[in-house]
Amino acid sequence: MAAKKTTRITIESERVSITRWSGSSPRNWCQSCGAEVEMLSLEQASALAQVLPHRILASSKAKRLHATQALDGSMQICLPSLLKCTWSESQP
Repeated sequence: MAAKKTTRITIESERVSITRWSGSSPRNWCQSCGAEVEMLSLEQASALAQVLPHRILASSKAKRLHATQALDGSMQICLPSLLKCTWSESQP
């Protein structure tokens, strides 16, 4: 009887997403970073992170993202904190 041969194949992959939008992002002071950074609107942050806006809001409330309120009342998301944030599929 011939010996049984087993071959194991492992596939690793990464997902890279590049999103561009027209215009420039305003630069404002991020208190948490202690630096002037690019700030995104809630809609821009949601599109860049490829998550729904309510997940951006929840991460901001949980202090995983740095956010401030602009003079017009809109939420501004710190781009460096958004890029560092991880989104697990188990989060709502």
